[in-house]
Amino acid sequence: MKSMNNEQEFSFNWNEQERNHIIANNTAESRDFWRFKIKIDQLQELVNKKFANPEDKQNNAPTLGCLLEIGQLANDTGQEVEFVGYAISAKRGDYRITIDGINIWLEAKLSQELADKVLPLEETADEFIFDSDCITAWWD
Repeated sequence: MKSMNNEQEFSFNWNEQERNHIIANNTAESRDFWRFKIKIDQLQELVNKKFANPEDKQNNAPTLGCLLEIGQLANDTGQEVEFVGYAISAKRGDYRITIDGINIWLEAKLSQELADKVLPLEETADEFIFDSDCITAWWD
């Protein structure tokens, strides 16, 4: 699971305890790597507090910032959004948060603007599912 980030230009917040609290995983301190699912407000807080680099991306995935924008648009149009990702502990040299998936539950009619942002994800996603209830995109 290679992450593409520009660590020289991004100054991470190294308060791992606060980061884990935002993600609501207070047991993670003992592990170097762990997976999580978070809501849009949690991801926005991680970005705002510099725990997550908006330019980070998982291999061929869009950047974290791009996925956050898609999530915000989905949220603004009445959809429920969940981000899937992983955290790397400060014990390792590649400390970070990476988002490698997005789930959008279709609670309202899909707007053309959102469709125009979401459908191109299929081109790079390792898994892309679009059914009547949910849109899922995931990158390995």
